[in-house]
Amino acid sequence: MKKATFNRLIDELKGKAKQHGGYVLHEEINGLLDDEFDIGELDRIYDRLSELQIDYFDTEDTARNKMELRERKRQKKLRAEKKAARNHIKYDDPVRMYLREMGKVPLLDRAGEVRLAKRMEEGNLRVIRAILQSQNTLTELRGLGERLGREMVVVDEVIQSDASTWSVNATPKKESQRVARACDRIQKWGEEIAAYRKELAGPPAPSEARAKTLEKMISGREEKALAEFCDLRLTQQQIESMSNALRVVLQKMEDTQRQITQCEDFLGLSYTELNRTLKELGRQKTVKVKGKGEFSRSELLDFQKKIRSLRGRIRTMEDEIGLSEERLTQLVAEIESGEQQFQRAVKDMIEANVRLVISIAKRYTNRGLEFLDLIQEGNIGLMRAVE
Repeated sequence: MKKATFNRLIDELKGKAKQHGGYVLHEEINGLLDDEFDIGELDRIYDRLSELQIDYFDTEDTARNKMELRERKRQKKLRAEKKAARNHIKYDDPVRMYLREMGKVPLLDRAGEVRLAKRMEEGNLRVIRAILQSQNTLTELRGLGERLGREMVVVDEVIQSDASTWSVNATPKKESQRVARACDRIQKWGEEIAAYRKELAGPPAPSEARAKTLEKMISGREEKALAEFCDLRLTQQQIESMSNALRVVLQKMEDTQRQITQCEDFLGLSYTELNRTLKELGRQKTVKVKGKGEFSRSELLDFQKKIRSLRGRIRTMEDEIGLSEERLTQLVAEIESGEQQFQRAVKDMIEANVRLVISIAKRYTNRGLEFLDLIQEGNIGLMRAVE
């Protein structure tokens, strides 16, 4: 086929495709060819149509269905691109990016602030109630008061203060004396609580009326101790330090208990079974343990001595803090739960008030500080105010 004839044929097909909306039919292509065409010419025509992005179909119905499906896919893709363009706005300016993110945080009304403040207080009180169950907390508090009296720490690191409560009379010595008096009162109530609990546990078991009275007296003393501790207005860092001290003790107990378990697993005997085995050993020099092999008397005695020492170490720690390992585990879990509640409420309070910081910062632009610096200083003040 000559080039001129080929170009004329392609032009005619382009016209038909324009009429149809971007496609031609096979019968239309065949109608433009004479009887003497060869397969190579037909392939050449189809290649050219593909280059021109003109589709070809067998029937009109097939063409219409295919084109409608293609159009729907195209429209769907366009909608997705438009939606992505709306949602994905690139901010090269960090200030605009920060403002946009903070604008997503809902505003907080007065009722919301009160609700968050109560959550913070409840979380903090849960922590304080838990740490007051241990004698270790009173020891830590007395040591803190002594360091304050010797001016080894500054008042602001121990006692919370703000513009409404600060006093020139709040000297380290006076604050130390105040902490010492609080410790004396808390210790007195703790001793009374211990006596009431001992009477409640019996023997002899108290009457039902006496038991109710004892429970009421215990609850009253605990509330007094809690109020006395809260009146000290210790900083959050000091409360965290006291709770961390209990975590450290629990970790030491768990490590020691792990060593005992390792010894028992090695022997294949619990401590009770080990004692019974040694008692029943008689004149035998060795004993076989199922699945573990044979142990000599001296080996068993060494393990008995080691386990006894480890158990004694746990009892010593329990005596120092006035709590069993089981009870300490419960209290540490309560401390962590209270801290999480407190931190979540603090985070929500800060985020909800950041928009207020931004609006105030806008009033002080062009006065010597960059806008981001103003926001940063405002956020620092906000965090201190929330605490």
